Amino acid sequence: MLPAFILLLNGLFFQNLNDKNVVALVNSHPIHVKEFLFQAARERTLVYTYFADKYKLGEEPLKWENSYDGEIPKQLLKDRALKAAIRVKLQQIRMKDAGIQNEIDYLSFNNQYKKLISERKLKAKRGEVLYGPPLITEEEYFNYLFSNNVIRLQSRLLYENEHENKNYSLWVIGQSKNAIIEVFEDVLEKVEM
Repeated sequence: MLPAFILLLNGLFFQNLNDKNVVALVNSHPIHVKEFLFQAARERTLVYTYFADKYKLGEEPLKWENSYDGEIPKQLLKDRALKAAIRVKLQQIRMKDAGIQNEIDYLSFNNQYKKLISERKLKAKRGEVLYGPPLITEEEYFNYLFSNNVIRLQSRLLYENEHENKNYSLWVIGQSKNAIIEVFEDVLEKVEM
């Protein structure tokens, strides 16, 4: 499931690209630290469960930085979160190409989120009808938008080529194999989990 080509950069070239808030590039599209952290939040429970089951932790808390027979929970969490963020970005790239999502960079998403929150606060203040909770977190909004766009993309792929795209997960894996991915280890190391 690893991409066919991963290029690790030491940060020298990267300094010219942005402000050190990007953990990787996927086909030249950035994965912002926040996008990475969204995926880390989703993976955290799975990693915890894996270690709790495999090492029979019982009531003992998981020590994220300790080694369990050579496996370090924090590193596994980072690895899984990065793979998940890469899969998300590949899907977003295809969504943009298909006209489903206009912008796929974090800053555009963040501006859209701030605008939504501002509008919802104003509606709540005016006593207008709000659907859903009055306020949602940035991560909840990201997951909401992304899941709706995945449904649209799945429909589009089925429409475009009925036979090849019946298994969406296999399509995503195929996209990963052909991707050019640049991981910025220096940034990834500094991310607080």
